[in-house]
Amino acid sequence: MHTAVRTTLIAAALTSFAVGCATTPRRVHPQTEAERQRDMWERWVEVLAERDHRRRDEAPRMVSSRVHFKLVTDRSAAVDPLRRQLRDRDPAFRASVATALGHIGDKRAARDLHRALWDDAPPVRAAAANALAMLGGSVRSRERKRLMALMTDSYPEVRAAAARALGRSNYYGDLTGQEAARDAITIALSDRDWRVRQSAAEAVAVVRALPGTGVRLVEIVKRDRLEVRIAAAKALPAVYQFPDGVTALIAASRDTEPRLRATAVEALSKVDDPRTVPAVMTALDDDQAAVREAAVSAMHAIGRPAVEPLLAHIRRTAPTRVTPHVEALAGIKDAAATDALVGALKDPKPEVRAAVLLVMAARGQRAIDRSQPERSAEIVQSVAARLRDTDAAVREAAADALGCMGTLVAVDPLALQLKGDDAVAVRAASAIALGAITRRYLLQMHVVPLLPLEARPPYLRAVPPLVAALADGATPVRLAALRALELIGRLEASPVETVAGLLDDPETEVRIAAVRLMTAQAKWTQPPPTDALNRALTNDRLPVRLVAVRLMTRQGLWFPRMVAIAQDEAEPAAVREAAVTGLAGETGPCPYGPPLGVRLVPLFTRLWHDASQPLAVRTAALAALTRLAPPPRPREAAAPNADAP
Repeated sequence: MHTAVRTTLIAAALTSFAVGCATTPRRVHPQTEAERQRDMWERWVEVLAERDHRRRDEAPRMVSSRVHFKLVTDRSAAVDPLRRQLRDRDPAFRASVATALGHIGDKRAARDLHRALWDDAPPVRAAAANALAMLGGSVRSRERKRLMALMTDSYPEVRAAAARALGRSNYYGDLTGQEAARDAITIALSDRDWRVRQSAAEAVAVVRALPGTGVRLVEIVKRDRLEVRIAAAKALPAVYQFPDGVTALIAASRDTEPRLRATAVEALSKVDDPRTVPAVMTALDDDQAAVREAAVSAMHAIGRPAVEPLLAHIRRTAPTRVTPHVEALAGIKDAAATDALVGALKDPKPEVRAAVLLVMAARGQRAIDRSQPERSAEIVQSVAARLRDTDAAVREAAADALGCMGTLVAVDPLALQLKGDDAVAVRAASAIALGAITRRYLLQMHVVPLLPLEARPPYLRAVPPLVAALADGATPVRLAALRALELIGRLEASPVETVAGLLDDPETEVRIAAVRLMTAQAKWTQPPPTDALNRALTNDRLPVRLVAVRLMTRQGLWFPRMVAIAQDEAEPAAVREAAVTGLAGETGPCPYGPPLGVRLVPLFTRLWHDASQPLAVRTAALAALTRLAPPPRPREAAAPNADAP
């Protein structure tokens, strides 16, 4: 009883919705998104000048954010109103305005921000200094002296902002004769507030070449708050000539805090010292992924000096832990690193060979240098030789690597593996690789030449082995071959009879893959394989029929069988709903045109009014009616009455 009541209420609601959609003309907003953002931004600019507006405090942030994210391109129209509001009597509002000017990044606001450094309110002074740090650029001597004076301010936020701004201004300006400014930054490293020490360390990293800061930075790296230690570790490469700087960074790379370890490893890559390579090598075995990634990047930056230690470490490390070392070796842009990587393909441990091949697969076309064809061919041949490896995992990884490299030299070796390898995983990987290589080269062509097999280019010779693999006894291989042929797409490749025969396969996944392949290639086949697609619509397994209906309607393929499915009460509701939705063109562009839609309106109307139909089918029919119903005619305007007042 409750179910019937609920169904009636839902039906009534949907009816009222359909009537509203059919009788109410759709309103189209006259503005584009850019115009809407511009109007909203202009309203926020007007709010800036309204002193009593309840949302005035949000206006500076809203104005600057739309300029910062390039929703509004007119910076001058945003800067001038904000500059005027720096004289507002509310200190919190002035601080918000200063921050907004810093985010906009317009140099015309620098003079007003310099003036705000003398503001009576500490939050305004801090916001102005932070904004100047964001603007960058050199400052005049008067403002520089003011920033140095703010380094002794009683408020730590002001001191921290002044150190940050002083560092940025000295970076853009000339350090000659600015010993007082450099001394102020050095003194700030010993400030009692940790935020000031952090800003001073960041200033040292920006300015560089500040004598006398090495000892203090080493002390901070050893003992201080974590945020300050990280900033000091980033700054140490700027003064690495200090003897204990590298030692402190090496010790920090073994700290208990992962963030500090990663920062120290990154800093070691910027130091030219032989002690850095062993320290970074140790970080490759770290238990934290962020530290390992930083170590790999550091090895890439170190370059050639890291090749031999990495190769030696790979040989003596446990096979299950060599992947980060191989990634580090593969990313070094040097001929010696490439030679070492190719040489590692002959390592006696199969885990090492598989790791090298997987890293090459991940790098894809970057694993070979196409500017040197001979060298690239040698690398591909070395990888292809691993297809005959005694270990199945190595052969599978080699097939993956060749597919990701996308070279034509690999087509024939992969076809041989697809035909005769004993391992199912290797045959499946070879099929996917052949599909990827063929797809890559086929996209560059507009017309496929129908040549004899022996005269076809290599990427077309990959198709017959894939078609033969459709009869493989292993389910993964058949699935991989179907997927590869679907990647190839517009080829005259797969015989319809062979693919249609897989609709009776014992595995449902294989049947679904066959349907996907037939629907993908049907748009390139004239006429489309009607019999095979009708077999998919009448398949004895529900998932296959459901996928067939959805894919065929999405590809614009219509058959009378779909109308029969929509009316067949023996079909499950999900299949009938997909058929109704597809016939209405909801799943894609409607390819049928108004005539078919008009012919189907009575069918959809009957399904909607039939209370015995499943709710999903009735809802789909209602949506179809709403879509196919013609828009109401606009009423003609009445003639104006001359006697009206």
